Amino acid sequence: MRAAADTTRRGLRYLVELADINRALAQLPLKYWEVVLVHGLLGVPQQEAAQLLHVSQQAVSKRYRQGLEELTYLVNGGT
Repeated sequence: MRAAADTTRRGLRYLVELADINRALAQLPLKYWEVVLVHGLLGVPQQEAAQLLHVSQQAVSKRYRQGLEELTYLVNGGT
């Protein structure tokens, strides 16, 4: 495992970015986090995500957009 570790400048930058995203995801309110996870990261279509989360498709769309805006803010230094 250690031999496969990417300790180049690019590899380390990638790890820092992942850590930033992970930290930001942990700070999202649950209603945004679950939509970003199900629709954005897992790729479940909005209509199916709406059924899984027991909300409307419009709510999924709105929460996804707001969740991404919040993630962008947090990753760029917001608290």
